[in-house]
Amino acid sequence: MPKTSDYFNLYINDIFSDILSVAVPGISSRKPGLLFADDVFILSDSTENLQTSLDAISAWSDAWEMAVNASKCAIMAINCDDTVEMTLKRHKIRTADNYTYLGYIMNSK
Repeated sequence: MPKTSDYFNLYINDIFSDILSVAVPGISSRKPGLLFADDVFILSDSTENLQTSLDAISAWSDAWEMAVNASKCAIMAINCDDTVEMTLKRHKIRTADNYTYLGYIMNSK
């Protein structure tokens, strides 16, 4: 018998369907981001593509009636000089020099 987590994985599995993938050093295939349960980490190679991806997440959450907590989100720019205001569900997303994802601390250096 499937567990509840199996059903949730089927439910959230298409969250990256409208998100552009990027090249990741050391990996042969392009990746849109990371997904573990309801924790999403979006990868982007430009600010325009990032806002497009955030809009896609907003549309996905509206379609599936799933709440998104923009206050738990952050943008961390790596190898980029400019930081542009990004929004998720019309809420500004804060910028950060480091971010913890699933217990792993990443930094922009």
